[in-house]
Amino acid sequence: MAALPATVLGAVTAHFVHPRRLYLGFAVFVFLYSTRVLLVLLGSGDHAPPKKDQFDWRTAVVGGVLTGLLTVGLGKFLLTSFLRHSRCQNPAEAVGTTVAAVFVASLCASIFRPTPELVAVLQTRA
Repeated sequence: MAALPATVLGAVTAHFVHPRRLYLGFAVFVFLYSTRVLLVLLGSGDHAPPKKDQFDWRTAVVGGVLTGLLTVGLGKFLLTSFLRHSRCQNPAEAVGTTVAAVFVASLCASIFRPTPELVAVLQTRA
């Protein structure tokens, strides 16, 4: 629920951001996020079980904005949150839910971020 409005916001905002700056910002973000994940994994010990907690809505919003801006990012954030969720019984549930969420968010991003190339293809197919 939080990712879809964030995806629309990212898709609308993408028209105002220079693509090179967008990709640079994404690269810096991925580097910082992966460094944080690595530090958490190294600091948690070898035998620490994954913590079951509630879903982090901030993660969904960040992933949604990235999906709207770049059409990537949501799955990487949601899967880890779904795996830690208290109602997730096995990894297959987390993966299936992530795939469904990414599909819907990508569809929203495509609808709200029509590029000239996409519009041209849609007009020739109609």
